[in-house]
Amino acid sequence: MIAALRGAFRGRSGEAIVVDVNGVGYEVVLPPIVEQALGPLAEGAPLDLKIAYLATRDQPTPVLYGFAREEERQFWLLLKSVTRVGPRGAARAMVLPINRIAQAIQEQNTRLVDSLPGISAAGAEKIVATLRQKVAGFAALEETATARLPSTDDELKRLAVELLVEMGIKRPDATRDVARLLKAQPELRAVEDVVMEYFRQ
Repeated sequence: MIAALRGAFRGRSGEAIVVDVNGVGYEVVLPPIVEQALGPLAEGAPLDLKIAYLATRDQPTPVLYGFAREEERQFWLLLKSVTRVGPRGAARAMVLPINRIAQAIQEQNTRLVDSLPGISAAGAEKIVATLRQKVAGFAALEETATARLPSTDDELKRLAVELLVEMGIKRPDATRDVARLLKAQPELRAVEDVVMEYFRQ
């Protein structure tokens, strides 16, 4: 079993990155929120990842999933345990900080959960029903560096719209609604705050 990898970035292989550890290249799948936290990766950039090692009877070839923090790995394990979500679905869905996703589950905000990439309406209902009583610890986590705090209003609007489009919202609708939301609540400064409020309306 592999629990952690410390090495250097050596490029990409399909949906995975390649981490070089003492001359051995490991393919590691990163959830979007982890890629965002790491930022642009240059050849040779140092990496220190928590790893979930997955090999099953249906998929005997091992797959490594990488995380910046142990809490992210634990949340992924919980999310993938829900029927028909699975490991890849759980990784794809992690486009928001885990405390924000956990808060949406606690609030039974199936509209937001349904909008996570790879999660269907039925899947959102199942996630909320299965995990609502299990995510309090994740919901209470302090915000981390993965929260985006743009320096200008225009950048805040752009990043919020891009994230909503990634979550399946049509760009014209996202552009219009984000502008309206920020006009009504100018105190919103983090991209994730804007998205959470969008799905609470």
